[in-house]
Amino acid sequence: MKRHKKLCLTVCFGALFLSFFVSFATEVKADQIKNADVFAGAQWNYVTEWTVSGEKDWVQSMCETDQYIVCYQDTKEEGQPDVITVFDRWTYDLLFEVREMDYEHGNGMTYNSLTNEIYIAPYNSVLKKNKGAIFVLDGDTLKFKRRVYISDGSWNAASIEYVESSDQYIIQSTKQNNYTFYIYDSEFNYVDTLFEGNRSLDNLFQDFCVSGDFLISVPWMKETPEDSRLQLYSISQRAYLGSYTVNLPGAGEVYELESICQSDAGEIVLCIGLTGTKRMAIYNTYVPIIYTVTTSVENGTITPTRGDVDIGSDYKVSYDCTEDYELKQLQVDGQDVDIQKHKKSYTFGNIQSDHTIWAKFTEIPKFWITTSVENGTIDENQLIRRDEDATIHFEPDIHYELDTVKVDGKRLDKMKDNDSYTFEFIQEPHSIEVSYKEIPSFTVSTEVSHGTITATNKKVYRDENYTVKYQPDKDYRLAYMKVDGKWLMNIKQDSTASSYTFTNIQKGHHVQVFYQWKYLPYAVLAGAFALCIPMVGAYLVIMKVRRKRKYIRQRDE
Repeated sequence: MKRHKKLCLTVCFGALFLSFFVSFATEVKADQIKNADVFAGAQWNYVTEWTVSGEKDWVQSMCETDQYIVCYQDTKEEGQPDVITVFDRWTYDLLFEVREMDYEHGNGMTYNSLTNEIYIAPYNSVLKKNKGAIFVLDGDTLKFKRRVYISDGSWNAASIEYVESSDQYIIQSTKQNNYTFYIYDSEFNYVDTLFEGNRSLDNLFQDFCVSGDFLISVPWMKETPEDSRLQLYSISQRAYLGSYTVNLPGAGEVYELESICQSDAGEIVLCIGLTGTKRMAIYNTYVPIIYTVTTSVENGTITPTRGDVDIGSDYKVSYDCTEDYELKQLQVDGQDVDIQKHKKSYTFGNIQSDHTIWAKFTEIPKFWITTSVENGTIDENQLIRRDEDATIHFEPDIHYELDTVKVDGKRLDKMKDNDSYTFEFIQEPHSIEVSYKEIPSFTVSTEVSHGTITATNKKVYRDENYTVKYQPDKDYRLAYMKVDGKWLMNIKQDSTASSYTFTNIQKGHHVQVFYQWKYLPYAVLAGAFALCIPMVGAYLVIMKVRRKRKYIRQRDE
């Protein structure tokens, strides 16, 4: 019963997972045999048998459902209802039989757990309405539901198998007697042709089952135990792999292999008819199996799906995102797991069943950095991914300086740099507002005599340098100069100077430049000389008069 519950849960979760992620997963379940050679020397075990009621009743096909082992018996009488014999899947106890209608030869049957339906392939058809049809039964009641037509009636399905991993059917046809295997989708539309059945021994074909990549066919050769064989094919290689002898201990009589199905944990089940009797028997064997770890991913890469994971082994699945994406969700067997604990990989330990793992990567969010500036320039708005840094550069217009910087509406009192700001490890949108104010300015005024000078009342900005240039008129030279009302005492030592530079201006300034006529000293000297001549003449006259008077005075005495 424990096994039953486990399977039901697996089927339910598998169906949900398939319906939601069918576009991403490559497989859902592939509880497959390890290789074709597992049947070389396989030990078959007698399980149970039963006796059919009709003289001509004969088992033709078998399948396994979630609850039952279902065997189909053909009465071989037209119009007579055939027998559906139902066993408990776990104990093989005979539960009940259903006699409802004639399913023709009923050469093959399969079960679809997603629809909970059983499908019977007729092999040949006596009734016209059954030509090209497949019979559909309810999986619980084993009652007839409808017919599905896969051909125009020119050929019938010889056998059928539902493949859950791809949600498709493999049908072996009777078309032109070549017994080719075809693939049909879940709505029974033709998809592809696989390969022809191997008829090297002129064998016909009974039922078959699919185990992962392996198609296991039960051919009909001769009614002797020595010739009882299984044929193995590879679906992916579309190739025949070989045949393996089946030895059924205790059968004793001549028997015919009729049908095959696979149960859990590597159990392969055969149903046979004992020739010349009314007894039908079931045998099984257990073979090594491998499990599939099915991988799928959105917006990234992941370890490819594996179908060769041995039971009890560990298997590591690695995954990575495409550029600018991050892991958003990780599901293991349909259940979310903590992505913080499995950022790059997930390890399945001690594998005992198939597993699925799905990784979803989503684009790393981007956030806007909005910028604005007054009296300057700044980087344009930027869209930055989360966790990244973003440096915004800004600079003032000429003659402006930084006034305020607001980040996310808050004024910054201290800044590392005056021309940029860095947002680190961005987790949300941000804004930056930069304002510049005009640099204070000062007036440099000038005046000059007998020359030219840089225009007066010149506006100069703080911290700048400013040079006042001046030139004398013709025949004039520098006499003296005042800066901010102070005489420049050494100016005459460089009477050829033509400029004066203010550095790192922090206040207003006034410059006065005075030029004098270069011949002025000579003119003064000539003037002085001209004044001296009459004075000398007058002096000489005076002195002559005095001498004359002195002479007369002395003579008179």
